[in-house]
Amino acid sequence: MKILITNDDGNQKPGIAHLTKVMEHFGQVYVVAPENDQSGTSHSLTLHEPLKFRKSKENQYVVDGTPADCIHFAIHHLWQKEEFDLCVSGINHGANIGDDVWYSGTLGGAIEAALNGIPSMAISMLPDEENMFHFERAVSFLKGWFENHISTLWPHDVVPSMNIPPHFHKDEFRYTRLGPKRYLSHIDVRDDLRGNQYFWIGGTLDDLGAEQGTDSHALANQFVSVTPLNLDVTHVAYLEKWLKK
Repeated sequence: MKILITNDDGNQKPGIAHLTKVMEHFGQVYVVAPENDQSGTSHSLTLHEPLKFRKSKENQYVVDGTPADCIHFAIHHLWQKEEFDLCVSGINHGANIGDDVWYSGTLGGAIEAALNGIPSMAISMLPDEENMFHFERAVSFLKGWFENHISTLWPHDVVPSMNIPPHFHKDEFRYTRLGPKRYLSHIDVRDDLRGNQYFWIGGTLDDLGAEQGTDSHALANQFVSVTPLNLDVTHVAYLEKWLKK
């Protein structure tokens, strides 16, 4: 099995190193990751400037672009003669639930692979109360999860998004739908030393509760959540309503 790996936090972050360690148990691993943190870049491709890349190890490359850039470059240049069986993006430093999936570079990398016909998934982990990530616990869980799922992979138009809480129930997970997670946006406008204005995009989490069966509810109860995302975002019910007019 040939497995493609990326992330959005950058090639030096421990999440991707732990993920690589897991996936080496299941096949030949190929890693291409961003040079710098690309959180929030979603599925963007860099089209208006050149991108640099370098080899860091055997079958491991670093690109100064987004996760989608990395996967696109890997499939169409670096290893264009390879036929990948699976792409895994992560392990992200932080959750990707609710509205996060629209902004997530972690999901963006997985989606780029899926659009190229490769079964793909994204994996994210939440920190504990002291903002520490327990990736070693995630490694143990992921080995067992993939042992049970890697022989019958999902279709390439389905992108599972897995979220791992810091103190999860051992070997237990929940299949979920997206839950409510939204941000109350805040724009912080400032002046630089020359009097020119600039701004930071910020925000606080809007507590919308967590319905049973959602990713947010599973995480609140310390269960790993696995949410199957569909590449076709057509609102079928409303389309049918329009077609009946």
